[in-house]
Amino acid sequence: MADEAAPDDNEEATVEEEPPKPPPPPEKMMKAMLSKHGTFAYHSRVNPRPVDWWGRPDDASYSLLRDCFRGRANLVTRYKTETFVPNIGSPPVTREVPYTALVAQCLSHKNIVEAPRLYAAACDEDTGIKCIHACCFNGYSDTLKVLLEAGGNDARDTTSDGIDCWFIARGRGNDRCLIVLDAAEAARVAKEAALAKAPDELARERRKRREAEMRRRKMAAQQKAEEARREMLQAEAEKLRKRREEEKAWKRLGVIPTRRVTWKGLVVDVDGTRGIGYYPKILRDLPKAPPK
Repeated sequence: MADEAAPDDNEEATVEEEPPKPPPPPEKMMKAMLSKHGTFAYHSRVNPRPVDWWGRPDDASYSLLRDCFRGRANLVTRYKTETFVPNIGSPPVTREVPYTALVAQCLSHKNIVEAPRLYAAACDEDTGIKCIHACCFNGYSDTLKVLLEAGGNDARDTTSDGIDCWFIARGRGNDRCLIVLDAAEAARVAKEAALAKAPDELARERRKRREAEMRRRKMAAQQKAEEARREMLQAEAEKLRKRREEEKAWKRLGVIPTRRVTWKGLVVDVDGTRGIGYYPKILRDLPKAPPK
């Protein structure tokens, strides 16, 4: 048997390249599905019914997206406030008016609540559609809130053809999903603004709080001092009033009221009416106090 020729070391091994992956059909993209199932395809503005997932079964995230797309729609009665004028010239009247709404609910909402991170990471390879896009498409506002808050999804995520969650929710007429998206975006902006504060700005805020506390304490001390001064002035005024009443009682008796004080080491009597002082006299006949 002839020996087989060994391959030459200098020859480069040929690597077979995998054929390029075909692009997804245009009718499977989000923009095409919105054109097919959007609100402008219906005669009314009532929220459309949920649509099942249209992706490839061999995709890795097919089962998660399929569960997130599945749902049901229930008719519920809600109330809105309307103001109208019953007659010309009469005041306007406000009342609660009932209306019928179609509320969509995800059938796998309980599973998504138990594992929000798992469903938040699901993404279709061809179209780039995630579970948050599915919730905005079918109107699952409660499930969308769970994916944004607990799952960690970003409301700004777009599909492969550049469609974001707001565009999907508007295209399908899901107003409640728009409210959830706006709230999540506002919370994200506030969190980034709080983290972006510079250290000097934080120190400035602490200094402002400290100065405000010092001003509060100073105002409290001033208020306490004013109350003490007011009480002292009231006591002095009451003492002076009693003294004046006593002097008036002495005057009615025709007696000069006197007060015995010590002046430069000497005991003198002070005439309260004329404001003069003299040496003490024996006033045996005078009463000790004015009559009552």
